[in-house]
Amino acid sequence: MTYRSLFAGIPWVCVVCDGGEISAPGDEPPSPPICPSCVRLQVSEVLATLEVAP
Repeated sequence: MTYRSLFAGIPWVCVVCDGGEISAPGDEPPSPPICPSCVRLQVSEVLATLEVAP
């Protein structure tokens, strides 16, 4: 069993852009591992496709 410090972030890689991220100390990485920038881009593309004003 691996023990991690509550004061260290966990490194992870975005599956969309392959960018490296580090989760906040004490937090788990997101699942699926997609960075906030890619999430915003995808949401804006979906809203544009649906013709909804952001």
